[in-house]
Parts: sequence; C-alpha cells; structure tokens
Amino acid sequence: MHKERVNFVNRKITSLNHKIVMQLRECGHFLHYRMGGNAGKTRILIALSEHEELLQRELQSILDVQSGSLSEMIIKMETDGFIEKIKSEKDGRNFVLRLTEKGNALAENTKNEYEKRINKLMSCFSENQLGELNNMLDTMIVHWRDIEKAWEYSSEKVLK
Repeated sequence: MHKERVNFVNRKITSLNHKIVMQLRECGHFLHYRMGGNAGKTRILIALSEHEELLQRELQSILDVQSGSLSEMIIKMETDGFIEKIKSEKDGRNFVLRLTEKGNALAENTKNEYEKRINKLMSCFSENQLGELNNMLDTMIVHWRDIEKAWEYSSEKVLK
C-alpha cells in the first residue's frame, strides 16, 4: 500500500508545491507512528524528568492534552510503578506527580534511545544541509502560523 500511495502521488500531483506538501505528510506520518511507540507515555516521562514534580494541570498544560486522556495515562503509569502521586507540600489539597526510581531509569533510557533515533534519521544530511533545512523549516513554520491565524478569522479554512 505504501508504494501505491507514493506512485499515486507521483502520477497525480505535478506541482512542486503539492509534491513537497505530500513529502511533508509522509515525514509527519513517519514521525508520528515510528518515533517512540507510546508517545503519551514518553512525553510524560520526559516532562516529569525535566521537572522535579508537577501538578497534573501543569503537566496537562505542558503536554497540551485533554484532562481525561492524561488522567488515564497517569493511572496506568502509576499502576506500572513509573510515577507516584504525593500530596503537595504547598497545598495539601493537590497532588503532585513525580517519577519513581523505576520511572527515572525509564525516562533516561527513553531520552537516550530517542537521541539515537534522531541522529540516525538525520544522518543522511551534512551539518551544512542540516543548518539549511533548519532555516527553511523555521521560515515555513512562521509563515504557516501566520496563515493559520488568518484562517481562524476568515472563511479561508482548509477542508478537513
């Protein structure tokens, strides 16, 4: 099926702009589905490893996820012994989340594995090419964010 999709793209889309957008979609798909298995768990581990402790609502804000989804993942991770809930010393009504020793070990391993994968993915580029790609993507992201803001206030929204 993958080859059919690529062949379809090459046959039907002739504009360079369209081809690049399709290539970016392929990159996005790859990154979404191939970079770390359970992305939610990975993101929680990394966020908690970068902070000593967080309130659940702080973690939710950092990760930009729905409250119910985060609660479900936290329960699973607590059951698996990766995180613990402790009453906040600042406010005894709230609980803070922190990694257990087991969670810290997994977070460190996850970060190291992620770094290896990133380096492997980008190994096809020289340092100069990486710099150029970084600059082009920065430019594109700024431009797309400006377009997105404009679309929010107009009827120009792209079909979903």
